[in-house]
Amino acid sequence: VESIARGQPGEAGKAGGPRLILPSTHSFKVLTECPLIVMFLFHSYPAHINKNVTRLLPYMLEAIAAQPPGHLDESQVAKYADMKAAQVKTVSFLTYLVRSFANYCNPHQDKIAKCVVALLTKQPDTVSVRKELLVATRQFFATEFRTPFFPYLDKLMEENLLIGDPQGQNDTLRPLAYGLLAELIHHMRMQLNVKQLHRIIFIFSRILHDGSLTYSVHVTCVRLLLNLVESIYHQRNDPANARDGRMLLGRILDTFTDKFGSLRAKAEAFDVKAMETMKKDTSSPKAIKAYAEKRKARYEYMQLLRTLIMGMKALLWSMTNYAQIRKQKGHGMHPVSPLSEYEVVSVSKLVANGFCSLCVLREAEIGSVSDHFASMCQVMDPKNMTEVFARHISTLFSKALEHPPLVRVLAQLLLNSETHAPFADVLSAFFIGTKLDAIGDTKSAEGKLVSRLLKHLLSCLGKYQHCEFYMKNRLIPLVQGCLDRAVETVDCTPYIEILNLLFHSLAGGKLDKLYQEFLFVLQPTIDAILMILQGPSGRTHRKQIVELCLTLPVRLQNLLPYLSKLMNPILIALKGQDELVNMGLRTLEFWVDSLNPEFLEQEMASIEVELMETLWGHLQPPPYPFGARTLQLLGKLGGRNRRFLSKPMPLEFKSNPEFGLRVILSFQGQTRFLIPLDKCILMATNVVRGAHTAQYPPNPYYTEQAASFLQSCFISLLDLKGAGKATKDALVSFLLGDEASVGAKPSEGVAAAAGTGNGDQPSQPVAPQEKTHALAPKTKLQFAAEQKQFVALLTSVMITSHQKGSPKVGKHELNPFVIHVCDHFVIMLMARKDVRVNNNDQFRKLDPTLFFDAVVATICDPIAEFSEIGLRVVKHVLSTIHGVKKEPRVEPVKDKVDARVVEIIEIFLGKLIHHCFKLPSLDYPNLMKAINLMYEEMPTEKKVEHIPAILKALFFVLRNLPCHSLDDCKEVKLWIKKYLSEELRGAEVEAAAKDAAMKQIIESTVNEALNANAGRIANECATEVLQICSDMLQKPVSAILEPVSKKLLVSIL
Repeated sequence: VESIARGQPGEAGKAGGPRLILPSTHSFKVLTECPLIVMFLFHSYPAHINKNVTRLLPYMLEAIAAQPPGHLDESQVAKYADMKAAQVKTVSFLTYLVRSFANYCNPHQDKIAKCVVALLTKQPDTVSVRKELLVATRQFFATEFRTPFFPYLDKLMEENLLIGDPQGQNDTLRPLAYGLLAELIHHMRMQLNVKQLHRIIFIFSRILHDGSLTYSVHVTCVRLLLNLVESIYHQRNDPANARDGRMLLGRILDTFTDKFGSLRAKAEAFDVKAMETMKKDTSSPKAIKAYAEKRKARYEYMQLLRTLIMGMKALLWSMTNYAQIRKQKGHGMHPVSPLSEYEVVSVSKLVANGFCSLCVLREAEIGSVSDHFASMCQVMDPKNMTEVFARHISTLFSKALEHPPLVRVLAQLLLNSETHAPFADVLSAFFIGTKLDAIGDTKSAEGKLVSRLLKHLLSCLGKYQHCEFYMKNRLIPLVQGCLDRAVETVDCTPYIEILNLLFHSLAGGKLDKLYQEFLFVLQPTIDAILMILQGPSGRTHRKQIVELCLTLPVRLQNLLPYLSKLMNPILIALKGQDELVNMGLRTLEFWVDSLNPEFLEQEMASIEVELMETLWGHLQPPPYPFGARTLQLLGKLGGRNRRFLSKPMPLEFKSNPEFGLRVILSFQGQTRFLIPLDKCILMATNVVRGAHTAQYPPNPYYTEQAASFLQSCFISLLDLKGAGKATKDALVSFLLGDEASVGAKPSEGVAAAAGTGNGDQPSQPVAPQEKTHALAPKTKLQFAAEQKQFVALLTSVMITSHQKGSPKVGKHELNPFVIHVCDHFVIMLMARKDVRVNNNDQFRKLDPTLFFDAVVATICDPIAEFSEIGLRVVKHVLSTIHGVKKEPRVEPVKDKVDARVVEIIEIFLGKLIHHCFKLPSLDYPNLMKAINLMYEEMPTEKKVEHIPAILKALFFVLRNLPCHSLDDCKEVKLWIKKYLSEELRGAEVEAAAKDAAMKQIIESTVNEALNANAGRIANECATEVLQICSDMLQKPVSAILEPVSKKLLVSIL
């Protein structure tokens, strides 16, 4: 080294002289390769290791400690670089010796550390050499030889020392240097003083926010800062450093808060949908490479996010308990909040930004993160938690609405025992204040999310501590808000489900404070539930509403004043199915056990006979599930279970002694029997309608057989003997007058593919008889019985389309047999000379328009699924009519076909309108849809003729709707204004026809306006209709009322 430094050139230094070639012993490049050779020799000859290691170590230490002179000229810089490369390679060999022969190296620990730091200090060097030196140094830190490096920490924290010349290309060295420094700090973290901690936090906070570095470097910084939390936490025991330690924890919190903010801003770059789109793009190698890089960056982003969330628990716990432990030591101090106001704001930003950053995770990836997120929050003080969630609850909700997988994080906050109470308090207040209306919209994502989170919240009531304290202030607003909206809206299902879950969660009597709170709204709750039960919603949600009545969260002594009101729900429950019967029996038995018999008898006096009949109806042997419990209940009633027998009993009364359908049953050599099938049809209908219990569900085989029996009975009632096969071709040929080509006329009764009992195949055509026997006339009673049975049987046949699990029927499709029946009646009505039955055949043949009566009965069925079948039948009838009208072959008789179609539609529309006048008017929605479907198929001049009748029917519906059903009333009013403002105003017909319709509308509207019994809503609607009529006629209201002034005076006087 000295000879090189002196630069003795010899002959080579003279101008023009030959260049001096040095021996290999003076070559640093040769020396650089020596450590590797020695290491191979040690592996090959292990017996010579011990004696040679002790000889080599002094020389190696002397070599790495060698320093060049203070000043180097340009010719010596390259030689020095080779020298330093040889020294670094020697250091690398030393790491091998330290790991394998630590006993020989222990005496030289301090000297090794000093030499390595000196090598890092000296400049210049190449990137590759410095990188190797950093790697070798880090290997020292992985052993016990790291301890001598501790005194050099302050020097190593100088960035230029680790990465070299700042003007050079040192970007590749920065991750390695920061990792080296982080590892050293990690090992000596418990020995750091406050000043060093300040500097370390500053350096690594700056590195954490350096966007030019990769996420893996940021992960290293986060882990180091989290490791420092423990050493800072122990500073609390030192009064001189306790305040500085608390401040350092706050600085780390601010750093992480800012980092979460930057992660939130970059989350959009890793959108799940965008990543999926990139994955599918394989059009070019460039696109594939871009996706691979994006996927790698996303993985590193997720690792950083997980590290931050997992580590925040330790930081927040330390900050929360830092002050509490000091408070315990100072007995004279007053309790203080674990987090300051500024820290609460910072934590709230951190929680919001961290939650929003999770949007990059898929459904399968968010499970473990949601647990860590809840754990991060649970270490805070409950008051701090409440304030943190309250500041950004709207942000959390909107982000979860945007990215559905994030709902799992919110659900985990509700299910976690520590975070449940604060988060549920904030979430319930947010929902009650702003989101209750959204629950009613079950199709929207917002409504579904609110319902889901509320159900999670309510399901935890009673499971965790402190539920009573936050729910006490939320119970009344929640119950009142749900009831008010359930009463007013058309579809109250979501609100009823929320209340049901709330009442079930409160059941058991453990939450006494909530029971006391509920007493303030007990009477309004019972009144509102009974109003819903009596309104349109009670028709479709009877089970859930009755369940609400039977699970009211109150003590029995507080329920006594309202017991008589709850008797009707008890009766409905006992007449219900499955769990509802069980609940009714359990509730009634509890009342019998707990109340004075005389008092209970008075309360149920109004329904005693019907109640006892229902209970006695449940006395059935096994496997019926409720027989034994009912017998036990009747036994507890004692003699009171027989007192009802002394009162008049409602007996089964058959107003018509005739039967609707009878068959002749005969055996060989025996007398024939006439068997009435009315009761058999009723039993089969009950099977098809699903009147079964949950414990004993219907057997699909028996359900299918019942449907087959109903279909067979219906075919026999049609009396299709001698009929030909009716198809659209047969109908077209008949309409064209070519009757000979189809045999029997369709009007004489043919089953248009009316199938066999199971509805699979159409019946084969039967050759028409040469002579048609005249049908014998029936008595009026027989004919009435047949009509009634025909409508009931056809209605039952239609609802067979709702058989569950049938492979022949889709979810929204009609049964093939029902389709054939609809086609049969449409073709028959279009083929008849007159749509209605002739007077001569009045008691010989059933009127085919009875088909429409059955359709209307199906539409008005109290079960929503069956009602929908009626609407599908209406649509199929219209599609069949359209198919006939669009047939090119009927073009010559198009006017005849159109006239017949209008006649059929008028009859059907009349029956639909007529049914609107039947009470109760609870089935109007599907009726109005059917009326509108029929109305749209009519020509314009016929539409105008029927508008007055439709409006009159709608006014009747509006008059009889419960006044609390505001949404139902609003919907009916919209229908009224639609037909008046849109249809009548825009109709292009003669003025005379429009004036005649307007005159009828004004007369019927005036009657509604003056009808004191119509109700406020109907009167107001009538007033609005009169104003619309005034605008349409461009006359004042007084002028349009002049023609009916006499009637007005009569009504007023």
